Amino acid sequence: MKWSYGRFTLICTLMALVAVSHARAEDVRVLGLFSGKAVLTINGERRVMAVGETSPEGYTLLDANSNEATLKIDGKRQTFALSDPTSLRFAPPVETVLKLKADRGGMFTVQGHINNVPMDFLVDTGASSVALNRNQAGRLGIDYKRTGRKMMMSTASGEAAGYVVTLATVKVGPIELKNIEAVISDNDFPQDALLGMTFLSKLEMNRSADTMTLKKK
Repeated sequence: MKWSYGRFTLICTLMALVAVSHARAEDVRVLGLFSGKAVLTINGERRVMAVGETSPEGYTLLDANSNEATLKIDGKRQTFALSDPTSLRFAPPVETVLKLKADRGGMFTVQGHINNVPMDFLVDTGASSVALNRNQAGRLGIDYKRTGRKMMMSTASGEAAGYVVTLATVKVGPIELKNIEAVISDNDFPQDALLGMTFLSKLEMNRSADTMTLKKK
């Protein structure tokens, strides 16, 4: 009985060691490969390793290229290919860009939103601020006389009272900015909301012929 029990114990121990060896290999997944560097998950933990580095689990990265990573595990070399290309997270960030075409008069107009309310804009690089009229402010629910800072502004028809306010969000296309200063005139002008420099100065602007490109910095 002793011999049989000992033999049984030895066999179980050997089987457990083999299982552990396989488990260690299976716990390695390659998420990203670069020259001299690899992005791995080891036992569920994400590791970014350069060649020569050893992970807390005791795995050493021996080599890495665009096709495979070679690791030293329990004193043995093991090579792994990319496990799941869809899990790679190293694509360059998508640029937030809006391209506008000039109308027949050479003006750039765009539909957007202020505080999530639809608004038609005229892009005006000569306007120092986003500018709205009193009717547009009413649509937005802005009590500009109570919350705004009064100022005098020059218009085509002369001096007019204006109120400086802060808009929670201004959005055109995919570009959305927060806390944008605007001026609200206490009359019916401008007819279209002006997308002025308090918004545009926070973007990269390029114009080529009849095309204007706005890009979020």
